[in-house]
Amino acid sequence: MKAAQDGRIKDVRTLLQQGADANFCNRSKWTPLHVAAMKAQTDVVSLLLEKGANLNARNTYGFTALHLAAKNDYTGLCACFLIYAGCNVDSRNHFGRTALHYAVESNNQAAVRALVVGGARKGLRDHEGRAPYDLAKTEVVKRFVRF
Repeated sequence: MKAAQDGRIKDVRTLLQQGADANFCNRSKWTPLHVAAMKAQTDVVSLLLEKGANLNARNTYGFTALHLAAKNDYTGLCACFLIYAGCNVDSRNHFGRTALHYAVESNNQAAVRALVVGGARKGLRDHEGRAPYDLAKTEVVKRFVRF
């Protein structure tokens, strides 16, 4: 997990070649894909996807790698990789939030664009009744998520 989090692609590749499970999860159900996406380690995300990492694995709070990439990766590349690989763009966590909610709330314009182009539904509301538009802080992001 630490190698994935730190972006040590050679170490991750070696571990996988030696039989490490790309879908290993700790007690909180975090996988290497979760930590790599959270830290915007695009090379590691790409390798893990190539090696069969579960795109839609959820941690104990229901977060997928896409939720974490949308919140933390301001290049949008991790989100693009995950969307292209076929993850569920409208997956909801235990709070009823989708990746689009987190991208909008974080003002992550690259991820917002990737999610909208990737088919994320703009009108989904979280458990508090908020759609992504309601969380937008800037007009630029609001334009992307109007429904």
